[in-house]
Amino acid sequence: TRHPCYMGAFPPGVTQHPSSMDAFPPGVTRHPCHMDAFLPGVIVMVLVMVSVPLRVPVPVDRGRGRGSGDRTGPLPRHNPLPMASPLTASDRPRLFLLDGMALAYRAHFAFLRSPLTNSQGVLTSAVYGFLLALDRIIDKEAPEEIAVVFDPPGPTFRHERYPEYKATREKMPDEMVPQLAWIRRAVEGLGVAFVCIEGYEADDVIGTMAVQGEAAGKDVWIVSGDKDMMQLVTDHVRLFNVMKPGQDAVALIGIEETKEKFGVPPEKVIDVLGLMGDTSDNVPGVPGVGPKRATALVTEHGSLEGALEAGPGLKQKKLSENLVTYADQARLSKELVTIETAVELGEVPPLQRQPPDIQAMRDLYVELDFKGRLERLDGGDEDPLADVEYVLVDTPKKLDELVRTLNHTERLGGFVFDTETTGLDPHTAELVGLSFAWFEGVAWYVPVNLEPPMFGGEAETVAAEGSLFGEPGPSPDLQPVLDRLRGPLENAAIPKAGQNLKYDIHVLRQHGVDVQGALFDTMVASFCIDPGSRIHNLDGMALARLGIKKIPTSDLIGKGKNEITMREVPVEKVSHYACEDADVTHRLRALFGPELAEREVDRVFYDVEMPLLPVLVRMEGHGIRLDVSQLETMAEKLAADIEQTETRIHELAGETFNIRSTAVLGRILFEDLKLHEKAGRKRPKRTSKGTGYATNESTLRDLERFHEMPGLVLHYRQMSKLKSTYVDTLPTYVNAK
Repeated sequence: TRHPCYMGAFPPGVTQHPSSMDAFPPGVTRHPCHMDAFLPGVIVMVLVMVSVPLRVPVPVDRGRGRGSGDRTGPLPRHNPLPMASPLTASDRPRLFLLDGMALAYRAHFAFLRSPLTNSQGVLTSAVYGFLLALDRIIDKEAPEEIAVVFDPPGPTFRHERYPEYKATREKMPDEMVPQLAWIRRAVEGLGVAFVCIEGYEADDVIGTMAVQGEAAGKDVWIVSGDKDMMQLVTDHVRLFNVMKPGQDAVALIGIEETKEKFGVPPEKVIDVLGLMGDTSDNVPGVPGVGPKRATALVTEHGSLEGALEAGPGLKQKKLSENLVTYADQARLSKELVTIETAVELGEVPPLQRQPPDIQAMRDLYVELDFKGRLERLDGGDEDPLADVEYVLVDTPKKLDELVRTLNHTERLGGFVFDTETTGLDPHTAELVGLSFAWFEGVAWYVPVNLEPPMFGGEAETVAAEGSLFGEPGPSPDLQPVLDRLRGPLENAAIPKAGQNLKYDIHVLRQHGVDVQGALFDTMVASFCIDPGSRIHNLDGMALARLGIKKIPTSDLIGKGKNEITMREVPVEKVSHYACEDADVTHRLRALFGPELAEREVDRVFYDVEMPLLPVLVRMEGHGIRLDVSQLETMAEKLAADIEQTETRIHELAGETFNIRSTAVLGRILFEDLKLHEKAGRKRPKRTSKGTGYATNESTLRDLERFHEMPGLVLHYRQMSKLKSTYVDTLPTYVNAK
């Protein structure tokens, strides 16, 4: 009833896994993994079992672990016997040899129209596309052995034999150079063998490894689209051409496909290439001999040498002359296109894929800003939050215990605190709870919305009282909780840490608590350490720096129309989430402290950034005075000006139209009014998207001296932006309190 690979007991007659048997038992003629139909009783397709993540209840102790109750999680990952794709299915071990440089070039040009860059503006397209191709091999083919082979820097033995070899090739694009180092880090970090032999091209190394692999009883798949590689094709050496990065389309090239391409069997490919030459590698060949004629000559005369010997007697005079004149050049060309299969490889890394270096890959993905890959990175079976103690403070006794401990954290370097609220604006958000941490793996959460309240009171009465913002009023717990926590929070001798501390300090300030003490903001520290990174939010840093995938806020409050506030989420869920925030922030503080000194930005952080933080809090708390009535008057005047300008534009155009539509505006300016002719120029080309003509500010500035409309359009845009962005919007920021 299940695939034999995963059965506790095998079918009748099968006493061990078929892959380990020299002979299969009676009735079993092929390994079940590769059977078109399963054995009697085997009805579950293995692909379904592999591709669907199995989930089982993960038992956790009460108050410990990443969750509680019956929360489920994925089974720990392991590497069972690789399941071969139908494309490369075989009863022999499979060795995949990847032409690294070819894949990198293909990836670079595949993304040329929409290049990818990291936060430093450095191109990363080649790395990204290369990894997509490598994913395709590892995930879909699951090879028993795999290696990525790259060309070495500098000349090879072919350059010594023929200095003009590849002389006509364009220089590698400058933006590709740094990406090659990243690709090597990625390959090695993923546990894949990286091979590069000085003095030999990747083709020669691949050819040698292919010959050795076939001799060892393996099926060899060369991942390359290079036609030269077809000379290596045999019954057990074939080409696997990934057509495009990120797509499943591949071309499998064996003996028949090689014959179809060249018109000759694989062993004759070098004869054809020697005669026709190869312009991409500057291999000369014989002038006047192209692919069809080269194939015909080899087919008729058996080989390049046969064609050269027959050259003097050929009826085609020019061909005959060329074969005689350029005979040595043809032999040299054959030598140049012949892939060496006896390279001294020396010590090659293990071809079986090794366990990936998770930290190395995490560092690389952060550097490249590959956020999607960072999130999917498998951290192994160890969960950094597997053994945590998160405490929900739901009684006055627990709260008193917490306060006593916080008051003694000065000698421990202070504590981390974080607030949970009902919104993003710290000036209007209502406090829902506070979390605290000072040891790794231990955190406390104090809610102020318990029902029934921790300090007594009727929840119904509280709800009936309402609040300034139309939400349920504050719980009776709010003031008693803050009064007890005020001591450690306002104690200037106790250092405080947090993530985006300015927000939390603002929130507490709005609730009458003035946080004091030396500050450490992990968000600001991250920016000081790596200002070029885009990852300074808590979830991103937790994943990138600690390998911790935090609970997303959306898991608690939802998204879009169904989004609720944190106050509406069950307290138990908020407690674990809030404790996790405080715990992760504490771990980041411990990590960033030494790094600030190592990067020599500790003085900037401690002497400039952190002292500035409370200044900003006070400035933002005071705000600025806004004359709303004056802005209302200004808005009326702007509206009249905009309307008058719009009317005049329509008069000049001879029609009413949406001035914000660049396509319509361009048509009127250049097709109806023909302003380019008045300026003595040709009509401009349409934009790259083909939606119309350019109507940006520089274009209109250039035309306004030839017609009234361009200047009016600029004025219309300026007044509209001034009104919508500032005059209408600023009053909405007035604090209702």
